[in-house]
Amino acid sequence: TPEEANAAIAGMNGEAPTGLGLAMTVNFAEVKPSTERAEPKPNNNLYVKGWPVGFPDFLLQSEFQQFGHVVRLRLLDNPDPEQPTCAALVQMSRVEEAVVAMRALNGRTLSLRL
Repeated sequence: TPEEANAAIAGMNGEAPTGLGLAMTVNFAEVKPSTERAEPKPNNNLYVKGWPVGFPDFLLQSEFQQFGHVVRLRLLDNPDPEQPTCAALVQMSRVEEAVVAMRALNGRTLSLRL
């Protein structure tokens, strides 16, 4: 109803959302998939799942820059256009930075400011 809409606007006006309710999955990218599916060896390349479709890459980069220098970042198109999330590849400058970023961001619910 118009009254409910006005109440929502009044209650949310000037407020920034603190979370999107989506959890990211971050893991080391594999150079070549193994047949045994063992844990990938730590490296500076990360594979990210759960990034919202349509969100710009600079927001994802800012999430990872908290942990070091982002050398390269690439958003991957989701083959299923009905899905609300996509994947990304993030390359950090050092393995240690990638390890810290993975530990901090894996499973974390996004708290982006829109």
